[in-house]
Amino acid sequence: MERDDLDLAYIVELRDALAAESITTIDFDRLALWLTTLGATLPGLYRAREDAAAMREDYTTRISGMLKAIAIAEKGKSSLDTALEIIDHLPEKSATELIGYYRRAQVRFRDTFPTSFGMITPRRAPSQMKKPRTKK
Repeated sequence: MERDDLDLAYIVELRDALAAESITTIDFDRLALWLTTLGATLPGLYRAREDAAAMREDYTTRISGMLKAIAIAEKGKSSLDTALEIIDHLPEKSATELIGYYRRAQVRFRDTFPTSFGMITPRRAPSQMKKPRTKK
């Protein structure tokens, strides 16, 4: 975070020097080093941005689907209106807010559509299917 602040401050410093046509105040060795570092960092930042966009789209789709299903199950116009209002504003939410919406929607979805998954026992391996032999 501190590194980001230093980089942003340096960008402002460079912009101000260029705007004032004060090229003599620019340290070109520092600028070359900074550009080299930035060039090495940018591909990772671009990948992270693409990954974040894919995750954001996935979360938005999941939340939307759960909210629509809940609204339909509740069979009320106000439920559907509320769900659509939330869905319309999901793209402007931060990642932290999306995670919160996802968790709340997931809980409501599970409450609305209870299952018997808790009753299912895990499969046993064939070796575990044999009953242990005991002496009589």
